[in-house]
Amino acid sequence: SLFGFGALWYFNRLSLLKPSLNYLNKYSLKLGTFQITPWSFLKSIFTVLIFLWITSLISHQFKNRIKKIRTIKAGTKEILTKSFDIFIYFIAALLVLNVLGINLSTLTVIGGALGVGIGFGLQKITSNFVSGLILLFEKSIEIDDLVERSDGIYG
Repeated sequence: SLFGFGALWYFNRLSLLKPSLNYLNKYSLKLGTFQITPWSFLKSIFTVLIFLWITSLISHQFKNRIKKIRTIKAGTKEILTKSFDIFIYFIAALLVLNVLGINLSTLTVIGGALGVGIGFGLQKITSNFVSGLILLFEKSIEIDDLVERSDGIYG
């Protein structure tokens, strides 16, 4: 944000930036070949926040453009926007990992562990997510449809 850039400029102006960075880089934690310092941690957080902000701006612009198209049905608009959101956030996550210097080939192990975790712990959440995507693509339920359950709940 503007405050962060202003603070960096002010520290640089007072000649405190280099000593502060040296102090933040003095302490480190080593995990295998990966070394984490307070400064690298702050840079990582800042990088993730910048990527999330840019991704949300792109997503918002896409949603606004899709909403303006009158020839597309509401359900199709919803499918397009959700698919684009999933795609753009996936690409942003890969870019963040690449920028942070995390080797993407090591994600195969994490992906396997995540698959097992989804298989056991997150089965219901994943099932609901996939069911929602199926309903969107099948178009069996449209936006503004009334749905009533057997126990009397409707919406």
